[in-house]
Amino acid sequence: MLFNSSSFFIFFICLLAVTALSPSKWTKIILLIASLIFYSFWYPPYLIMLLVTVSINYLFLKRIYILRST
Repeated sequence: MLFNSSSFFIFFICLLAVTALSPSKWTKIILLIASLIFYSFWYPPYLIMLLVTVSINYLFLKRIYILRST
């Protein structure tokens, strides 16, 4: 999916509507899922690599937060 394609425009409008209608606490999760869907349209095997990277970053940031709060 390219940025100048009609499928991206439809995807973006739907995403905008969903984020506008959803509670604010769900916005980050919705955007994360939408970006994973967007990147999987280009080359689906990269989705696995992206999920691994996001998970590792999440675990590292969680650990940093725990260390700073003590």
